[in-house]
Amino acid sequence: MNIMLVSRTAMKLQEVKEEIAEKFSGIEIKMVPYDFAKATKSDFDNLKDQVVKLEVGLLYNNVGISYEHAEYLQDISEERVDAIIEVNN
Repeated sequence: MNIMLVSRTAMKLQEVKEEIAEKFSGIEIKMVPYDFAKATKSDFDNLKDQVVKLEVGLLYNNVGISYEHAEYLQDISEERVDAIIEVNN
């Protein structure tokens, strides 16, 4: 089974790719830096174009954001609320 790693942090993607490659030989590991909170339609289209080329046998979704710390809703910026709704929806 080959793997596509998607994360907003390229450095973390590289670290995970190297860790997987050390443990499992003979698999293709593709990295796609992608920030779900800041993505544009063009970014999404690029990600979609890369995914449709794959035969997906397993999807593990761990995307989500929240507050930096406990806060009252009225104290959170509108931009942050919009990003939380967009990414977690």
